[in-house]
Amino acid sequence: MADARRRFLKSGGRMIPERIDLFLAGIRSDKCRRLLDRWDANTVPASYAWLRTYAVNTKHVVDFVPADIATAPVQVGTLALGEDMPETLGFKASLTIDEDGTLDGIGGWFECELGGGVRMTNSPLARTAIRRHQIFLGFDAPMDVAAGDIVEVSVKLNHRNNVVAWNARDPRTGRMLRYSTWASMPMSRSERLKPSLAPRIVNF
Repeated sequence: MADARRRFLKSGGRMIPERIDLFLAGIRSDKCRRLLDRWDANTVPASYAWLRTYAVNTKHVVDFVPADIATAPVQVGTLALGEDMPETLGFKASLTIDEDGTLDGIGGWFECELGGGVRMTNSPLARTAIRRHQIFLGFDAPMDVAAGDIVEVSVKLNHRNNVVAWNARDPRTGRMLRYSTWASMPMSRSERLKPSLAPRIVNF
């Protein structure tokens, strides 16, 4: 978008869409938990159990229903498509727990300003949502939470190498959970250690 804007947009022209607001929320979902645990199934040979790490560190494309949303959504950032954006984007949110239970991970979606006040969203809570998937970033094990707890989460994404990293602090123990799609990329050891990739690895 930045390249297209510099080369093609006339002075005073407008980008469509103009901006994208990004939202995060806590997720409690049996369906999403199965995405993370499927390599633990009795039908999977033990020699493949290591693939569970790949499943946990994957950005899953899902379709949430309202019952999956366990916290109030928090707007974490805005992408102004008429402006230059950094290569790596970082977002943070404090998710407030409404009732005792567990969290399986973080969900994300967008609300888009097309222009002139016309908006569209893929929010699972919107009555007029477009048919576009949402994103699920999971936790290795369900996180026990109680009403009133605040779960601090952060997400980083890099547009050039498509790496997504997410962290969450367990409010009960203070332990920081760290995940990254880097850990789910099928690469040889030599590929991971290429000098050209080293600066990007440091970011995550």
